[in-house]
Amino acid sequence: MADKVSLATIKQWIPGLTSYRFKVARQHAAVHGSGKLVPTNAQTKSFISEAKLAHFLDFITSSHVIQDLPFGAKTITLSTNEVIQVPNVVRNMIPERIVCQYQKYSAEHDFTPMSRSTLLRILHVCAASTRKSLQGLDYVSCSGAQAFEDLVNVVHQLGENGMGLTWAKTQKEALKEAKRYLKTDFKVHVSESSSIPDHCIVFALSDPKDVDYQATCAHDHSDVCGQCNSLAVTIEEIEKAIKMMAMNLEHLSKGQIHEELAFMTEKAKRDIIAWKSHLLRSVNQDKARLDILRDLDDTSVLLVQDWAMKFIPRKYRESQRDWFGKRGIPWHVSVAMRKESTNNAGKYETLTMCHVFRSCSQDSCAVLSVMSDVLKDLKDVMPHLQRVYYWQDNAGCYHCGNTISLAHMVGKHHGVTVKRMDFCDPQGGKGACDRRSAAIKSHMKIYLNSGNNIETSDEMKEAILSAGGMSSVRVTSCGPPKAPASLNIKLDGVGSISNVQYDDKGLRVWRAYRIGRGKYTPWDKLNVSENSEVPYLTDVNKEGVTASFAPVKSKRKDTLPRQESEEESSSENSSDETETETSNARLFSCPEEGCIKCYQRYSNLQQHLDSGKHTRALERETLLDQAVYGYAERLEVQAVGVPCVRNVQEVPKQVPLQSTLPMGWALRSSQNRRTRFNVKQKEYLSTKFNIGETTGRKADPVVVAKEMMHARGNDGERLFSSDEFLTSQQISSFFSRLATKKSLLDKDDTEENDDEAAEFESSLEDLTNQVRREVSLQHPIVFDCHNVCDLVKQGKLNKFSIKMLKSLCKHFDLDVSHITVRLKSPYVDKLSTFCSKCSCQQ
Repeated sequence: MADKVSLATIKQWIPGLTSYRFKVARQHAAVHGSGKLVPTNAQTKSFISEAKLAHFLDFITSSHVIQDLPFGAKTITLSTNEVIQVPNVVRNMIPERIVCQYQKYSAEHDFTPMSRSTLLRILHVCAASTRKSLQGLDYVSCSGAQAFEDLVNVVHQLGENGMGLTWAKTQKEALKEAKRYLKTDFKVHVSESSSIPDHCIVFALSDPKDVDYQATCAHDHSDVCGQCNSLAVTIEEIEKAIKMMAMNLEHLSKGQIHEELAFMTEKAKRDIIAWKSHLLRSVNQDKARLDILRDLDDTSVLLVQDWAMKFIPRKYRESQRDWFGKRGIPWHVSVAMRKESTNNAGKYETLTMCHVFRSCSQDSCAVLSVMSDVLKDLKDVMPHLQRVYYWQDNAGCYHCGNTISLAHMVGKHHGVTVKRMDFCDPQGGKGACDRRSAAIKSHMKIYLNSGNNIETSDEMKEAILSAGGMSSVRVTSCGPPKAPASLNIKLDGVGSISNVQYDDKGLRVWRAYRIGRGKYTPWDKLNVSENSEVPYLTDVNKEGVTASFAPVKSKRKDTLPRQESEEESSSENSSDETETETSNARLFSCPEEGCIKCYQRYSNLQQHLDSGKHTRALERETLLDQAVYGYAERLEVQAVGVPCVRNVQEVPKQVPLQSTLPMGWALRSSQNRRTRFNVKQKEYLSTKFNIGETTGRKADPVVVAKEMMHARGNDGERLFSSDEFLTSQQISSFFSRLATKKSLLDKDDTEENDDEAAEFESSLEDLTNQVRREVSLQHPIVFDCHNVCDLVKQGKLNKFSIKMLKSLCKHFDLDVSHITVRLKSPYVDKLSTFCSKCSCQQ
């Protein structure tokens, strides 16, 4: 009737009708027709099997998608308002990209996944951080990403200097796609058996010079990956463009910019190959940890060890005097993982052991003493412990001859067999120790905010054990370790070792996991025997430590109401009630919806219905709740590898194929680039260093590396070619050596002189320098690596070319526009007059 009568008329028949409802009714009549029923959206529900959910959770918790880092924890709220805590990990891709890649991965393995909307909802509830900045995460990946940015800058300059903007745009898009491929899909394509040399693990990690570290493939490497080939073709196009620029005289007259571009391109190429090699090694090396986790049982343990970042002492209330000059407290974290096959049906359990030192050096002696104490505690918790596996990073305290050789003897002293010691790839991450240390820091922060101080190792232990302690966390306060008289075991090629396997007669090492037969070294050659002494901890305090292994799966918080009081439930908690709840024959269940109570006798059911309280629980968890629990469980152990997609994009025929990569291209040693500095480089860097020491403004290696590309000599020509350019890391190492040498010389001079006289001279010099800086030009006046003050004193400005003298005047803002003659003397006079105002000339 709304479209036939007015609102006033229809109100007579429908009192209280609002104008809004009247207008909506008219709109409905206009759209759907008069008298048509209101359409309803049917909500359909589909059953999702647990296999599909587990398949997707395994994918999103693999190292291909997430990166384990100690960024604290995240809380997730379930549909029952229950809150659980999961580690805060970093995802390498946005959700849409993850879903698209998972759908492709499922299609290639003939697996039917859940719908796209369901996958996105699961990613939404399974919280993680998406970080754009790589600083502080992985220096290899950071250098690789920076290399792509440098190549983009090179392409931009080439486009503006003759190659054209269309060419530059094409190359930039190709670089963008190549960077995206390395960040996402490359690790998925890596496999042990691939006809593509870029993807074949066996081919890339076999040492062509050592048969012990070499394995053979049963296939050829004649195929080419489209994405990998596209990157190689793009870099080759850039190199060709730079050579074309070098042959163009017009560009040569503009300062030989091609030298800088060639150096930047070559450096970026090396960094990208290093990043690519790092990704491939990480995939292969992580398989060692996954194989160990798969083979664990109730008599074996995987130990992940790491030094946590030193804890800075804090007070609940600090003054400024207390805030400055703190010395951190060293502490070590060991996470033990086992698979309990009796009670938890093969589920993983963990135990975290923290060692807080009053003082110690983070060396192999401290690590071995911690190993010994950890095995002693594990034997108390697990009397049936037989085998131990170690998973560690490449820090010098772990990756050294002492730790590798004596770890087996430490196990023998406690009646335990150390089977393996595996190292992750540098910057590959360990995960478990980082996550547990982040949770422990959060727990200590709560203790600190409660009005307590944490300034010593004993107070730090008390903070960790506060409020009943943390689940499955044991903490030990100890003094410095005691080392034997001689602890210096040399192991050949220890820097390249990635995997170690022990037996009674010696040890076998590999450069890459399961590549080759390995190199065997007997104990006699290492001067190691069963009587070898091992370090041990001193002044150990384990008071109040009772934690044991706990299941990895997140436990639900008790959100149900407390049971009735003794007066209310005295009859219900009778022998019949107790017996029925523990009996296997539960015939009578409570008819109340949601109540899970079951009884053996009907009379007990009647008593429960009359006076008992219902105990309600969800009969079935929702899909998202199941996803959250599975996600939290997988993050704690992360026993899932990178999923492998074997088929890759085909290469278009018009794209030229690159030459086959050499065997062992991804090995770490193949990326080392050691060069010996020539005399010209040493003089330039020494001059820069001395100028920084004189002026008090020390040279920045990054700035010096850039200035080195533009440095010019007395004749105005470039000092260095592209082959002589140095990176900031090389310059930093050179400056460090000079600083060490200078400090030793200064120390010798100081010992020869009287302390009071030296202090007086130093104070007088500082005061004089400060006055000079205030009233005159700052000495020395420097242009690049040239000390202009000394040049004026020695009368050596005439050795410079007119072009160089003009550049000097322009740098110091001296007006030379009135000079029309092509003579050196007017420019020399200008510079001499300018330097006469410096304090050194007075």
